[in-house]
Amino acid sequence: MLKRLGISLLAVALAAQTASAQPTKVDIELSLLVDVSGSVSSAEYGLQKTGYVNVFNNTTFWNAFQSSGRTIAVQYAEWSSNGQQSGTSWTLISNSAQAASFASVISAWSRAFNNQTGVASALNYGVAQINGNNFDGTRKIIDISSDGCDNEGGNVTGARANAVSNNITINAITIGAENSGCSGSLANWYQTNVVTAGGFLETADNFADFNDAIQRKVGREVNSVPEPSSFALVGAGVFGLVGLARRRRNAA
Repeated sequence: MLKRLGISLLAVALAAQTASAQPTKVDIELSLLVDVSGSVSSAEYGLQKTGYVNVFNNTTFWNAFQSSGRTIAVQYAEWSSNGQQSGTSWTLISNSAQAASFASVISAWSRAFNNQTGVASALNYGVAQINGNNFDGTRKIIDISSDGCDNEGGNVTGARANAVSNNITINAITIGAENSGCSGSLANWYQTNVVTAGGFLETADNFADFNDAIQRKVGREVNSVPEPSSFALVGAGVFGLVGLARRRRNAA
């Protein structure tokens, strides 16, 4: 009798442990990979980080997101040379308060690197982070921002293939136009070597334009879960109005 009771209690404990280990289901897992290599000055780093902070402080957008009933798990991570990546904990966001809290985490983040541009290593880091977190997204996305091409000799297309094999989409945002390390257009290099099929490329003319560009980009990514609704139009409209207002202020 006692033996059977002990076995039953053990089975209950194991079942509870298994249940607690199950990943949290979300609509999107989003890895934000932010280039902090040596070509990014302190001022440019500040503009770039502020762009991400503003995305998550956009209460109008995140209130609309909350109304949609969707959830997102997100990580902000900075990268430079091979093996040099550092990121926040993965955070669940379903409303504007949680988004604002994550914005505070990004705002308090300190730059740890200032070296070469290891794109392949950064992509592989993003894949490992998505696979190793405690979330299970309907869509899994790496969002990489950079002002330069890989100059560490990494296998960038191999890293992209690694992402594809793990059902991860890679989107990119490039900062600037020409880059000698890319043998021409920075955007073309990322489109050819980094962005996956089904992914997309966003461009910012310079770091001053990054704020509006990253708002557009994250707006598209957050609204990328297929669903027959008008929410995607709402999100795109919100971010478009934000960008228009800023451009008008800048022109004034």
